[in-house]
Amino acid sequence: MRLLLLSVFGLFLLSSSIKKPAEKIFWTESEMLSWADFKGKVKANYNSTANSAVGIETSFYFDRVMIDIVVKCYFVPKESWTKTKKNIYLLKHEQKHFDVGEIYARKMRKRFQQANFSNDVEEIKKTYADIVNNINKEMRAFQIEYDEATNHSIKKDVQEIWDTKIQEELESLAAYSNHEIIISPTEK
Repeated sequence: MRLLLLSVFGLFLLSSSIKKPAEKIFWTESEMLSWADFKGKVKANYNSTANSAVGIETSFYFDRVMIDIVVKCYFVPKESWTKTKKNIYLLKHEQKHFDVGEIYARKMRKRFQQANFSNDVEEIKKTYADIVNNINKEMRAFQIEYDEATNHSIKKDVQEIWDTKIQEELESLAAYSNHEIIISPTEK
Protein backbone atom coordinates (compact mmCIF):
# COMPACT_ATOMS: atom_id res chain seq x y z
CA MET A 1 0.00 0.00 0.00
CA ARG A 2 2.62 2.45 -0.93
CA LEU A 3 1.25 5.81 -1.83
CA LEU A 4 1.91 7.86 -4.86
CA LEU A 5 1.16 11.43 -3.85
CA LEU A 6 0.57 13.96 -6.54
CA SER A 7 0.27 17.72 -6.48
CA VAL A 8 -1.08 19.65 -9.41
CA PHE A 9 -0.62 23.41 -9.63
CA GLY A 10 -3.39 24.84 -11.71
CA LEU A 11 -6.96 23.80 -12.16
CA PHE A 12 -7.31 21.21 -14.90
CA LEU A 13 -10.79 21.14 -16.36
CA LEU A 14 -12.04 18.12 -18.26
CA SER A 15 -15.03 18.03 -20.49
CA SER A 16 -16.14 15.50 -23.01
CA SER A 17 -19.32 14.31 -24.58
CA ILE A 18 -17.95 10.76 -24.65
CA LYS A 19 -18.25 8.88 -21.38
CA LYS A 20 -14.81 7.68 -20.38
CA PRO A 21 -13.32 6.49 -17.10
CA ALA A 22 -12.67 9.25 -14.60
CA GLU A 23 -9.11 10.49 -14.69
CA LYS A 24 -9.60 11.80 -11.16
CA ILE A 25 -12.15 11.12 -8.48
CA PHE A 26 -12.59 14.11 -6.22
CA TRP A 27 -13.16 13.43 -2.53
CA THR A 28 -16.72 13.75 -1.25
CA GLU A 29 -18.12 12.83 2.11
CA SER A 30 -20.93 10.80 0.58
CA GLU A 31 -19.03 8.61 -1.88
CA MET A 32 -16.58 5.91 -0.91
CA LEU A 33 -14.02 4.17 -3.10
CA SER A 34 -14.79 0.75 -4.52
CA TRP A 35 -12.38 -1.80 -5.93
CA ALA A 36 -13.72 -0.85 -9.39
CA ASP A 37 -11.95 2.51 -8.91
CA PHE A 38 -8.54 0.78 -8.81
CA LYS A 39 -7.74 0.58 -12.53
CA GLY A 40 -3.94 0.76 -12.53
CA LYS A 41 -1.55 -2.01 -13.42
CA VAL A 42 -0.38 -4.06 -10.43
CA LYS A 43 3.27 -3.44 -9.66
CA ALA A 44 4.87 -6.89 -9.54
CA ASN A 45 7.92 -5.71 -7.60
CA TYR A 46 5.82 -4.30 -4.74
CA ASN A 47 5.11 -6.32 -1.61
CA SER A 48 1.97 -4.27 -1.11
CA THR A 49 -1.49 -5.64 -1.81
CA ALA A 50 -2.88 -2.27 -2.97
CA ASN A 51 -1.77 1.23 -3.85
CA SER A 52 -3.80 4.46 -3.72
CA ALA A 53 -2.68 7.45 -5.77
CA VAL A 54 -3.98 10.45 -3.83
CA GLY A 55 -3.19 14.11 -4.37
CA ILE A 56 -4.24 17.70 -3.80
CA GLU A 57 -5.06 19.94 -6.74
CA THR A 58 -4.74 23.69 -6.25
CA SER A 59 -5.30 26.84 -8.25
CA PHE A 60 -5.45 30.55 -7.53
CA TYR A 61 -6.59 33.73 -9.20
CA PHE A 62 -5.55 37.21 -8.07
CA ASP A 63 -6.98 40.53 -9.24
CA ARG A 64 -5.48 43.02 -6.70
CA VAL A 65 -8.77 43.09 -4.75
CA MET A 66 -9.09 39.43 -3.89
CA ILE A 67 -7.35 36.08 -4.09
CA ASP A 68 -9.54 33.16 -5.12
CA ILE A 69 -7.99 29.78 -4.19
CA VAL A 70 -9.44 26.36 -4.98
CA VAL A 71 -8.14 23.24 -3.20
CA LYS A 72 -9.42 19.73 -3.97
CA CYS A 73 -8.34 16.26 -2.89
CA TYR A 74 -8.39 13.61 -5.59
CA PHE A 75 -7.79 9.91 -6.28
CA VAL A 76 -6.27 8.71 -9.57
CA PRO A 77 -7.85 5.40 -10.71
CA LYS A 78 -5.28 4.67 -13.44
CA GLU A 79 -2.41 4.93 -10.96
CA SER A 80 -4.15 3.02 -8.15
CA TRP A 81 -4.14 -0.76 -8.11
CA THR A 82 -4.93 -3.84 -6.06
CA LYS A 83 -3.96 -7.50 -6.15
CA THR A 84 -7.30 -8.48 -4.64
CA LYS A 85 -10.82 -7.17 -5.12
CA LYS A 86 -12.36 -9.23 -2.35
CA ASN A 87 -10.88 -7.80 0.83
CA ILE A 88 -13.31 -5.15 2.13
CA TYR A 89 -11.11 -4.53 5.17
CA LEU A 90 -8.21 -3.55 2.90
CA LEU A 91 -10.53 -1.33 0.83
CA LYS A 92 -11.46 0.56 4.02
CA HIS A 93 -7.74 1.05 4.71
CA GLU A 94 -7.28 2.47 1.21
CA GLN A 95 -10.31 4.75 1.71
CA LYS A 96 -8.56 6.14 4.78
CA HIS A 97 -5.59 7.13 2.59
CA PHE A 98 -8.07 9.13 0.49
CA ASP A 99 -9.56 10.60 3.69
CA VAL A 100 -6.08 11.62 4.84
CA GLY A 101 -5.70 13.46 1.54
CA GLU A 102 -8.89 15.38 2.34
CA ILE A 103 -7.60 16.16 5.84
CA TYR A 104 -4.54 17.79 4.32
CA ALA A 105 -6.62 19.61 1.69
CA ARG A 106 -8.59 21.09 4.60
CA LYS A 107 -5.38 21.95 6.45
CA MET A 108 -4.16 23.67 3.30
CA ARG A 109 -7.38 25.71 3.05
CA LYS A 110 -7.00 26.65 6.71
CA ARG A 111 -3.40 27.79 6.21
CA PHE A 112 -4.40 29.84 3.19
CA GLN A 113 -7.12 31.53 5.24
CA GLN A 114 -4.73 32.23 8.10
CA ALA A 115 -1.88 33.47 5.89
CA ASN A 116 -1.11 37.17 5.61
CA PHE A 117 -1.21 37.75 1.86
CA SER A 118 -0.03 41.13 0.64
CA ASN A 119 -1.13 42.54 -2.70
CA ASP A 120 2.32 41.90 -4.22
CA VAL A 121 2.07 39.17 -6.89
CA GLU A 122 5.52 37.71 -6.23
CA GLU A 123 4.87 37.50 -2.47
CA ILE A 124 1.51 35.85 -3.13
CA LYS A 125 3.17 33.24 -5.39
CA LYS A 126 5.84 32.53 -2.77
CA THR A 127 3.37 32.23 0.12
CA TYR A 128 1.09 30.05 -2.02
CA ALA A 129 3.95 27.73 -3.09
CA ASP A 130 5.32 27.50 0.47
CA ILE A 131 1.94 26.45 1.86
CA VAL A 132 1.37 23.89 -0.91
CA ASN A 133 4.87 22.40 -0.52
CA ASN A 134 4.72 22.25 3.29
CA ILE A 135 1.28 20.62 3.34
CA ASN A 136 2.33 18.04 0.74
CA LYS A 137 5.41 17.14 2.82
CA GLU A 138 3.27 16.83 5.96
CA MET A 139 0.73 14.67 4.12
CA ARG A 140 3.40 12.30 2.77
CA ALA A 141 4.84 11.89 6.27
CA PHE A 142 1.38 11.21 7.74
CA GLN A 143 0.55 8.65 5.02
CA ILE A 144 3.82 6.81 5.71
CA GLU A 145 3.22 6.91 9.47
CA TYR A 146 -0.31 5.54 8.93
CA ASP A 147 0.94 2.59 6.83
CA GLU A 148 3.80 1.84 9.21
CA ALA A 149 1.60 1.99 12.32
CA THR A 150 -1.12 -0.23 10.85
CA ASN A 151 1.34 -2.41 8.91
CA HIS A 152 -0.77 -1.67 5.82
CA SER A 153 -3.99 -2.68 7.65
CA ILE A 154 -2.64 -5.97 9.02
CA LYS A 155 -2.67 -4.75 12.65
CA LYS A 156 -6.45 -4.64 13.02
CA ASP A 157 -6.50 -3.20 16.54
CA VAL A 158 -4.17 -0.37 15.49
CA GLN A 159 -6.18 0.12 12.28
CA GLU A 160 -9.30 0.78 14.40
CA ILE A 161 -7.43 3.43 16.38
CA TRP A 162 -6.30 5.13 13.16
CA ASP A 163 -9.80 4.91 11.67
CA THR A 164 -11.08 6.89 14.65
CA LYS A 165 -8.14 9.32 14.58
CA ILE A 166 -8.67 10.06 10.87
CA GLN A 167 -12.43 10.50 11.25
CA GLU A 168 -12.01 12.83 14.23
CA GLU A 169 -9.44 14.90 12.34
CA LEU A 170 -11.79 15.23 9.35
CA GLU A 171 -14.59 16.36 11.64
CA SER A 172 -12.35 18.84 13.48
CA LEU A 173 -11.57 20.51 10.13
CA ALA A 174 -15.18 20.61 8.89
CA ALA A 175 -15.06 24.42 8.78
CA TYR A 176 -12.55 24.08 5.92
CA SER A 177 -14.51 21.63 3.76
CA ASN A 178 -15.48 24.22 1.11
CA HIS A 179 -13.12 23.89 -1.88
CA GLU A 180 -13.00 27.61 -2.60
CA ILE A 181 -11.42 30.30 -0.44
CA ILE A 182 -11.72 34.03 -1.09
CA ILE A 183 -9.06 36.19 0.61
CA SER A 184 -8.60 39.95 0.67
CA PRO A 185 -4.89 40.80 0.49
CA THR A 186 -3.45 43.54 2.68
CA GLU A 187 -1.88 46.68 1.27
CA LYS A 188 1.88 46.55 1.12
